[in-house]
Amino acid sequence: MKFPYGAITPLEAEAIQMIRAHVPGMSNWTREPETGLMYAVDHDDALIGCLAVSAARFNASIQAAIRAVVVDPAWRGHGVGTALLGMVEHLVSQSADLVPDAVIGTCPETEAPFYQRSGFTVLAPGSALPSEIAGVGRGGLLVNTGQKTPCWFYRESRPDRHWTQ
Repeated sequence: MKFPYGAITPLEAEAIQMIRAHVPGMSNWTREPETGLMYAVDHDDALIGCLAVSAARFNASIQAAIRAVVVDPAWRGHGVGTALLGMVEHLVSQSADLVPDAVIGTCPETEAPFYQRSGFTVLAPGSALPSEIAGVGRGGLLVNTGQKTPCWFYRESRPDRHWTQ
């Protein structure tokens, strides 16, 4: 497996189609300029998985937000998704010149075990994501109201910053 990243044609078009086909609620998704893509390819350079991530600075905190992680059904269970998630900080630092304090995202309850196995803390549906983002949600907490992806997941990238409460 190899993990190229960036806007590599035709992998970008294939990755967008993969995301649209396999991620609930993203059938019409388009890549925003600030969204980075990482690809997993097999030994023949065929796309077997991809990850979409964006990063933003909120006051003193930098967070990388996972938009989608998709692995070809034939490759699921072989560590492709976990490997892609393990490279998020590298992708963000290379493409956006930012070092995220945390990687965050939302997922359906059925995918929570995958994110837990990949080293993320997964919160129960309706739970607020602790954050230092002032003025967002109730009392500075991010509240997820998504019905298809009701669970927050997060991983501290820089635990020395203690962004969680």
